[in-house]
Order: sequence, then structure tokens, then C-alpha cells
Amino acid sequence: MRHAALAAFALLVVSIGMAGEPDAVTFTSAPKAKRLGDRVRIEFAVSRETDVAVYVENARGEVVRHLVAGVLGKNPPAPLEANSLSQSVEWDDT
Repeated sequence: MRHAALAAFALLVVSIGMAGEPDAVTFTSAPKAKRLGDRVRIEFAVSRETDVAVYVENARGEVVRHLVAGVLGKNPPAPLEANSLSQSVEWDDT
């Protein structure tokens, strides 16, 4: 299914700690989406290794594409970059 525009994207960061606690995960760079022709690049950075899930939602809040989910660190699933808290994930908008 081809989408004329990216309706929404979402990023879920899961942490055992609660917001405001010393071990809580926070965004050090808020999620941003940028259109690159027929692709969309989603970039973000977090404060420490954690579980993440990147997915695309339509205007009704329905998930239309799961892009990646896994734990940041030494061996994250592709396309996440190993040993980096800054990530960039691309979606081909199809």
C-alpha cells in the first residue's frame, strides 16, 4: 500500500524506571521524520541502552508498518546500529 504522505510515526521506548528516576530512559534527541524522495528517515537518540520499537501509524492511529523492534546495544536487530544510542531507520513508504 502506497501512502501519499507520512501520516504519523511513533517510537516506543520501554524502561523499567519511571520518568524522573535516575535510571529512566529519556530522548536525548527527539524523534524526527524527514522525507527523502519516496523514503522517510526517522532519527532519534536515547540516554541509555533500552528496548525500542519504531512503527508507522496512519491518521486514525492504526499501525500500518512495523519498522524494527529490539534492544539497543551490542547486537540489535537490523536496521538498528550496534553500540549506538543514536539511531536512523528508513521507511520506503510502500
